[in-house]
Amino acid sequence: MRITEDVLRLTERIQVAKHQIRSRSLEPSDARALLQLESEPEECVVYALDQGETISAEILPGHKWIAMLEGRLRVRVEGEDHLLSPGITLFIAKQSWHELEALDSSKYIHIIT
Repeated sequence: MRITEDVLRLTERIQVAKHQIRSRSLEPSDARALLQLESEPEECVVYALDQGETISAEILPGHKWIAMLEGRLRVRVEGEDHLLSPGITLFIAKQSWHELEALDSSKYIHIIT
């Protein structure tokens, strides 16, 4: 996956709202072309979180990629904290427990393969 000018324009499709988590799904074929992936992902979603918002712990059947576009996220994977900022991508192996917290108003792409 490459973060290109077109990917950065995704941030224009969704806005951070006070005390909310917002999301926009991309069609798998669009996500494949835009992110220059080898195959279509099972799921591709752009998220916008206000500062302090969290996504509760989850375990997914597929591998997950988080690509930061704006702001900062703390992602806890199997008890280990990772701090993400724009340009950073984190891989989370399938069946790994993880949760997220927005340290700033944040936008990121979540990709499940």
